[in-house]
Amino acid sequence: METRLNQAIWSLPTPDRIKRLPVSATGYYVPWFVAWIDREPDFRVIGPGKLAQAVNRKLCWICGQPLGVYKAFPIGPMCAINRNISEPPSH
Repeated sequence: METRLNQAIWSLPTPDRIKRLPVSATGYYVPWFVAWIDREPDFRVIGPGKLAQAVNRKLCWICGQPLGVYKAFPIGPMCAINRNISEPPSH
């Protein structure tokens, strides 16, 4: 069964790493870290073991592929003040 991309994103340029991700029933790419419950992605939940895998294997939090030399950390103002983040890096 092939799920079509949501009309809101189908025309946006998409990196190949993201194109390899599964697509939800609503037509959005499902990030690597998302938990699948009853064969459906639950975007509110981190998949079991994903945090440890990402850190230990140096995997991208979004696509799940190995990271290179350069990494991106999404942060907000409190992350900068506290010098702490809650997510592993991405491409």
